[in-house]
Amino acid sequence: VAPVSSAGFCDKTGDATAAPQQTTESVSCTIIQNFDYAGFDLEEVSSPNVNYCSGLCESNPDCYYFTQTKWSMCYLKGMGAGANGVEATWADTGFCVRGDMETAIPTTAADTTLGNIPGCTLEANTDYTGMDLSYAQGFLSNSVTDCAQMCKDDNNCHYYAFTIYGLCYLKTAAAGSFKTTATWASAGHCPKNGDAEFDITAVPPECTELEDLDYYGSDIPEHSAIPDMTVPKCATLCYNIPECHFYTLTKWNDCYLKTKFAGDMEPIAAEGFTTGSCLKLGDIDLGLN
Repeated sequence: VAPVSSAGFCDKTGDATAAPQQTTESVSCTIIQNFDYAGFDLEEVSSPNVNYCSGLCESNPDCYYFTQTKWSMCYLKGMGAGANGVEATWADTGFCVRGDMETAIPTTAADTTLGNIPGCTLEANTDYTGMDLSYAQGFLSNSVTDCAQMCKDDNNCHYYAFTIYGLCYLKTAAAGSFKTTATWASAGHCPKNGDAEFDITAVPPECTELEDLDYYGSDIPEHSAIPDMTVPKCATLCYNIPECHFYTLTKWNDCYLKTKFAGDMEPIAAEGFTTGSCLKLGDIDLGLN
């Protein structure tokens, strides 16, 4: 998804399409195209465009997320909506960072110390792909330090990531197998018992494994050409990312995660490739069971 800055508004008397007057609180809103934060609705309002919808959220102190549909409806949403982000061709969405919430992340090695959180590491320009805890998939956090503290305090969290948009992701022990370079995030590890023994050596039972074949196309852009992977890791990553239904590992060990539309065609011959599908809730309608 491609975030863009939201526009400002000047409320005029009699202007039917002007956004509400800005609050005195410091608020910064970001718009994300073709995306939706599902649920946690505070209010449903008629709106001509996403910029107007952003202004409505900005002026509502309880609003942290918003969605503008193609049918000119704006949905203002509470804090919890950050855990429910999904791709949506019929909507544009966004979030508003309020008050003194810090959205900057460390960008140099000198900035990567967490002196007040002993036992957790922090690396700039890093992400651990997927493996998010179901209840902590992208919520607004005051700072990378707060995000790390939440991970340390949660017995289920072993890794965390904090993005330039002020979003915190708490992750399972499996995330350690999926470290990647990411200019838009910083991430770290808060070790817990059992970390050293954790490894991914088998394809999940919900996923198939087909050799010398490829479900061509329908790649998920942000989850394509992930390097240095194995078949079990590629399949596990697909199973744990909601929008992934198919995967392919190339003979060069690059992993490609794919949408449900990859199954619209039969897999093609591809020597040295391994491909497969991962059954998700509701996939009975896709013929994957």
